[in-house]
Amino acid sequence: MSAITSVVSDLLPAVSSVVPVFNATTGYLNKQASLDLAAQRQQLAAERAAASAAAKAAARQQTEDNLQSTQALQMQQLQETQAADTAAQDANIQNQMDQAQLSANAAEQTRRDALRQAVARTKVDLAGQGVDPHDGSGEAILLGQIKASDQDRQAADAATQLRLKALSQQADTLNQRNLLEQTQLAERQRLQWLNSFS
Repeated sequence: MSAITSVVSDLLPAVSSVVPVFNATTGYLNKQASLDLAAQRQQLAAERAAASAAAKAAARQQTEDNLQSTQALQMQQLQETQAADTAAQDANIQNQMDQAQLSANAAEQTRRDALRQAVARTKVDLAGQGVDPHDGSGEAILLGQIKASDQDRQAADAATQLRLKALSQQADTLNQRNLLEQTQLAERQRLQWLNSFS
């Protein structure tokens, strides 16, 4: 037993001198493990932040794409609706213009027929009274009828031109209204975009 005691006594100073080295090494390893764990945590936090930023950027891009698609569809639908309305309105206006021109042509034909009949009647009346229709006062009467008829024609032409011009202005007004609606929609969409992404 004394041999064991002597070995333990001999080893005790050697073990005592190793314990501080062991404690220092353990402390260093613990400190290194803590630093490694902190670095891993920082790297994980950075990766999470990068993934979160990428997800936010992807979500924003998706939202922008959706809004852009929606706005393009709204503009397309407005333009298609306007094109259909414009085509119908243009057809209606053209129909009214054609009717105005046909009415004017029919009125002109009626005026000419009435003038021929009036001139023929006047010639007969003048001849019955013994007045030569191609001489002096007879010719003046006939020229007066022709002049009155010509004034009627000019007034009818002016009225027809005014009606055609009014119909043409309706088409211009419709085109201006369409352009205004498109401009207003584009402005609303621009404001919506700024409100969503500014």
